[in-house]
Amino acid sequence: DTERAGVEKVVSGALMSITDPDLKGKYYKLGEMTDEQRDFLLGKGYLFQIPTARNLLMGAGAARNWPANRGIFHNDNQTALAWCNEEDHCRIISMKDGGDIPDVFARFANLSKA
Repeated sequence: DTERAGVEKVVSGALMSITDPDLKGKYYKLGEMTDEQRDFLLGKGYLFQIPTARNLLMGAGAARNWPANRGIFHNDNQTALAWCNEEDHCRIISMKDGGDIPDVFARFANLSKA
């Protein structure tokens, strides 16, 4: 779990240091979020699934010490997400209604540089 803690420290630090108005946002530590925050993120479809005994993550050992050292970031505009230590060290998601693929890709690329 030391590796996962190090990954979360680096990823959350990079995400929270973003100053670009299109990308700056909030990072939630999975084990410290309130019920209100969890309900908000679940309602938006932003929160990754909690592993169950039948889940592949559990069988593979990827859910050890759940939910320690895991979190989610979303920008203020709610068009970019980053999941920390879900299945991957960091999973970046960029989205936008209307099919503006160049804008979605540019946001993804910019968040990847954080």
